[in-house]
Amino acid sequence: QVQEFIQGDEKWPVFFSKIVDLMKTTIPYYYEEGKHYLHIGVGCTGGQHRSVFTAEKLADEIRKIKDTPISVSVEHRDISK
Repeated sequence: QVQEFIQGDEKWPVFFSKIVDLMKTTIPYYYEEGKHYLHIGVGCTGGQHRSVFTAEKLADEIRKIKDTPISVSVEHRDISK
């Protein structure tokens, strides 16, 4: 239900595609420069719905970036609050 609600917002696809485009552009450059860690923070007022959904979807998209051996982990800091 949460996913459907978030994706039902007409602004969601535009917002999310811009984040994904930024990551697809930036992450290969980080890798080329020899950087080993990149921390991405996604937040919202509660930390249990929108940010969780967005972080999981973003992790899925980052895993698809080609020619970059990326290990992605996701931590939901506030999900239990």
